[in-house]
Amino acid sequence: MQRRLYQELLWVLLGYVIAVLIAAAVAVVPIALKEALSSPGMAAEQGGFLPYFFSLYFLGTIIAAMLMAISAWPGFVIALIVGVRRGYRSPKYFSGCGLAAAFLGALVFRGVPPDAWGPGSAWFGTSYLIDILGACLGGAAGGFAYGLFARRYQVFLRPLVKAEVFD
Repeated sequence: MQRRLYQELLWVLLGYVIAVLIAAAVAVVPIALKEALSSPGMAAEQGGFLPYFFSLYFLGTIIAAMLMAISAWPGFVIALIVGVRRGYRSPKYFSGCGLAAAFLGALVFRGVPPDAWGPGSAWFGTSYLIDILGACLGGAAGGFAYGLFARRYQVFLRPLVKAEVFD
């Protein structure tokens, strides 16, 4: 039984890594697009819009994946425990949990006073809303990916202990 539990936990860890990578890849798109559109001088310096956008996207995805891997695990563990105990196994459930965890994470990371983010920043400015939108889209996509992964590989869907019938 212990071996089986460790196997399940390894599948959960692999699913978490996949979910974080997908969430980071999706969350960075609106943020990198906003940044690339707001600085045409840098885009011209880098050889055009697309090379500048993809360099921002690549670097942003790496940074976002590291931040998400560190900050998203409490929400993931809570969603996993509730899902296993209550029998929630649909990708929609994990997508909703990912969206909620990403929204709360974005609020926590953005909870620093506005003047700490530079001159002219505002709590509910366009930049703030695009960051929140990116985080929520990424969280929903990562949760959905984990839900599909968990269904495909039967993570915690089979009973850990085999029932034996005694005569």
